[in-house]
Amino acid sequence: MTPADYQALFARVHANVLRAAFEAGDLHDWQTVVALAERAVIGEGDQPGPGWVRNTLLAAGVRLPLAVAGDGDIEDAAGEPVIQIDPNRERRDDKVAIIAAVVALAINTCGGHAPRVEHQP
Repeated sequence: MTPADYQALFARVHANVLRAAFEAGDLHDWQTVVALAERAVIGEGDQPGPGWVRNTLLAAGVRLPLAVAGDGDIEDAAGEPVIQIDPNRERRDDKVAIIAAVVALAINTCGGHAPRVEHQP
């Protein structure tokens, strides 16, 4: 992919994350996801690309792609828990499912995977 392709990808991810955040009613929590998407485009130094996201998460013991496991849980490719959305159960389940799907989609896409959401049974 060219830098222009990454910029276009980021623009789509950024727009989708902001739309989902607005619909979920919690824009502040999405700043981290947006920052991660921006970092995937910028990369390390002058090198754009998903390698930074993938390598950084791998160094933290997280293997992509992430998958939505249910109840707001997001797991890595090895089935290890990574993120729990709304652990205090303050949001409706349908809103939690939307947030979890968008977070997994954003991170997977930024990490170089096809833009789709995996669901664990």
